[in-house]
Amino acid sequence: MLAPKVRFEGWDVLDWVRLLSLFESSPSPSVGVLVLHDGQKLRKILHTRVGRLNPGGQSWGRPLEELAREHGANWIAAFHLGALEEAMDRLGARLQRHDDLLDQIWKGLDVLRELAEEGAIATWPLRLRGSPPLSLPVLRRSLDALCPRGASIAIGLFEAGELWSALVLSRGPTGVDRILGPEHLRSSMGLLSGDFRRDYRHLLHAIESIVGPLHFGLFTEVKTLRRLITEGRPGSWSRAVLVRDVILAPSTVAVALPLSFDAARGLSRSFLVAASHFQFDQRFASALSTLRTPERRGTLLQSLRLLLRRLSK
Repeated sequence: MLAPKVRFEGWDVLDWVRLLSLFESSPSPSVGVLVLHDGQKLRKILHTRVGRLNPGGQSWGRPLEELAREHGANWIAAFHLGALEEAMDRLGARLQRHDDLLDQIWKGLDVLRELAEEGAIATWPLRLRGSPPLSLPVLRRSLDALCPRGASIAIGLFEAGELWSALVLSRGPTGVDRILGPEHLRSSMGLLSGDFRRDYRHLLHAIESIVGPLHFGLFTEVKTLRRLITEGRPGSWSRAVLVRDVILAPSTVAVALPLSFDAARGLSRSFLVAASHFQFDQRFASALSTLRTPERRGTLLQSLRLLLRRLSK
């Protein structure tokens, strides 16, 4: 995933601050609870917002969903005493000197899944127990589809008609070996029109002239990206691409498929909203209730037969 030697080019303090500001907490940040138990009683409770809580000698065995609701949390993770030490021991025994970052992540997730199967780790709402094992070849093929060797991927963000920030990842034979920032790109873009829908072409040309072939690029305004990150509504990303609030150039199948699923989720949500507004379920139920008698069912079947005969002529 990452090459042994990675070069960072074209970054200053302001660029790093801007990039990290995109991942600041949303207006309603996720709240979690970490629980440590010995199989009989709760030993420690750590709330991500409040801090450490007094377990008060509570017994262990309550459903995690109930415990999360009690503390106003969106997620919860429970660990048996010694589970974290066991996880580090197993991971250390499996890691090899030549493992890259992707190998380490895959082996770490596999250790967590094993401990979840043994009951040493439990999570809610995402459950590790019972989840299928990850396939490292599938992960590598997914990475190759997103960014093959010798190519690069980029994100360009505009604000007030200028390049606000950019991130370019260039992948070499051994992994991502070059991470380029916006400083070098600004000087190579030339004069801008103030409309990112036209100016992104200058950024794309600058990336290809400095780094090389671009396999996938995402270009948008800062306010649009922040809205999409914090909004999380089904269909929001596909809608933004459709109206060119987000420009994908060039696009790949690895990105087109998730956008198609997002569009399908948006359509299904719109249908459910419309169905609840017009009370389709009640109208359908009332229509079915009229067919309860044999006479009315027979009349309906006779009408359908007559219609089919006319259509077949």
